[in-house]
Amino acid sequence: MIAKITSVADDLESLVGANTKERKLRDLRKKYGELSSLVKVAGDLAAKRNEIFKGDDVHRVTSEYSSRYASNLSLSEKLSNDEKVLKEKLDADRCTLNGSEAALRTDIEGYESITDALADIIDGEDYQALDEADKKFSEDLRAIGALLDESRRILTEHKKNDTVRTMEEIEAEIVLYQTAVSERNQERDGFVTAKTLHDSAVLELEKISSVITDQKKKNQKWVLLDSYIGDAEGKRFSVFAQQLTLFQLIKLANRRMDLLSDRYRLDMPGKDEDDSLAVIDRHMGDLRRSVKSLSGGETFLVSLSLALALSDLASRQVEIKSLFIDEGFGSLDKVTLDQTIDTLERLQNETSKTIGVISHIEAMQERITTQIRLTRNGQGYSSVEIVG
Repeated sequence: MIAKITSVADDLESLVGANTKERKLRDLRKKYGELSSLVKVAGDLAAKRNEIFKGDDVHRVTSEYSSRYASNLSLSEKLSNDEKVLKEKLDADRCTLNGSEAALRTDIEGYESITDALADIIDGEDYQALDEADKKFSEDLRAIGALLDESRRILTEHKKNDTVRTMEEIEAEIVLYQTAVSERNQERDGFVTAKTLHDSAVLELEKISSVITDQKKKNQKWVLLDSYIGDAEGKRFSVFAQQLTLFQLIKLANRRMDLLSDRYRLDMPGKDEDDSLAVIDRHMGDLRRSVKSLSGGETFLVSLSLALALSDLASRQVEIKSLFIDEGFGSLDKVTLDQTIDTLERLQNETSKTIGVISHIEAMQERITTQIRLTRNGQGYSSVEIVG
């Protein structure tokens, strides 16, 4: 029983499956019919589209045509605006032309139209020739007018200067003038003769001046010799030689002065100064003054440097073995005194000279090792003692 029921169930199930498949098949046939209709419609539409557009991409072509349409539309608007501007300008030019024609008609009186006036316009070269002729005519006219005015002025002057004298009186006056002219001519001839004599004298003076110039050139050597030697005694040359010696002496003295003091330098006297030597104060901005203005200590330093320089100058020809200095140290301060003694010691060591100093300064006694002392006794005599 169960097997039968199972068989029936299977049959029912097969029947239900068959019904389902048949229903699906009917649906598929229906949809196939609808699809066939749509395919046909699509074919008809494709045929119509091919009749209208045969390209590949209608959207691309449509986009291109839309872009070109927009561009042409913008260009159309621009051309419309340009047409409007040109029309306005054309209207303005027409107004200007009408105004110019109206003004020109006023200027061309006697002509019915502007065309008739243009027909009478002359050529440029002819116009230039006529213009130049007109200018020349105007200049000639002004010259004639000026000449006429001048003639009228001269006539007026002549009328003012017209005389009432007779011809006899005028002729007698002419004779007087001729006589005066003859006298002036004679004076002129005299002046010409005098000028000729003067020119001859000038030429003679030039010859004499030339001779004098040549003689001066020949005598120049004697003038030069006179400027150096002077008179027969040779005083001028002697002064010149003494100045050379003095210059060398001052040069040597400045070398010695540098060892004694860095403040002063000696110099030759200037033309506007007296005959005394000049001293340059380097501590006072190179102030120049006479040696007469120095103090006692400063004068001693200058004198000592000159004495040492004189010794240096004389030792070139004569050997000087000794040098004595008598007093003068009392006006020196302690620093300057020490510098002076150092200089004398250095001079003694360098030249092997015997240097003697006469002084009562105790500081000198302390520095000088070898001394000759003079001591006065109560009987009016002095004793000599060698220390060192």
